[in-house]
Amino acid sequence: MFKVFEIITQLFEVSFECGNKVGGIHTVISTKSKEMIKRYGDNYICVGFYEKSKAANEVMLEKIPEQWRDAFRELEEKGIRCYYGRWMAANKARIILVDSKEFEKNNINKIKAEHWEKYGIDSLRTDAFYNEPVAWAHACGMLIEKIGNFPYLTHFHEWLSGAALLYLEERIPNLPSVFTTHATVFSRTIGASIEKVRDLRKEEIERIAKERNIIAKHQMEKLCAHKAKVVTTVSDITKEEVEKILERKVDIVAYNAIDCA
Repeated sequence: MFKVFEIITQLFEVSFECGNKVGGIHTVISTKSKEMIKRYGDNYICVGFYEKSKAANEVMLEKIPEQWRDAFRELEEKGIRCYYGRWMAANKARIILVDSKEFEKNNINKIKAEHWEKYGIDSLRTDAFYNEPVAWAHACGMLIEKIGNFPYLTHFHEWLSGAALLYLEERIPNLPSVFTTHATVFSRTIGASIEKVRDLRKEEIERIAKERNIIAKHQMEKLCAHKAKVVTTVSDITKEEVEKILERKVDIVAYNAIDCA
């Protein structure tokens, strides 16, 4: 399983928090960037959510590379605007910020219907906190499909980037992919300790997820955990959560660490 990663020359790291500080994942990715750049150089490319005010403080925009111009133009015609630059907080890593607001207005219901028909994700009653990241991630998948030089590695963080994983996995079945869960949606929402989670049956988890109106997020997260070639998490406790709640064995526990050098 891991041999395929030895030939990877390009890495896309996809997170809602790349260049868009919301929580701790922003710190995890920005502090690991030094090692990623050392290994991959400019072939390490972060993909994040475009929020104008935050982007202005975090990203130094640059001219779009010539080899990507046609792809960016084609995406813009579909309502997806991409911004290219350097992520200053992440050792000037290359970054593409995806503005999917217009794309979401015209396509979110179609995307959700497709996810229901293909995967059984129950997103009928979801709100903007689900719809926005799903449309954004779907757009990220379209972007990577257009500019990626195969074989490349895709690394997705949390359910928010899950629609990108689904999009690419369907079109490029052998694409090397990593899915990282920093904390499961279920445990984060209900605030349950691992001791309480251990005693829950599968049916109870599904029932509680529906009652708390997180069923679509839970199903997206679980599906991504099963579709990804490699699943990682950040602690032994979260590993146990993933294996219980998402029913997928964790391949690697990558403990969070901050580069203080």
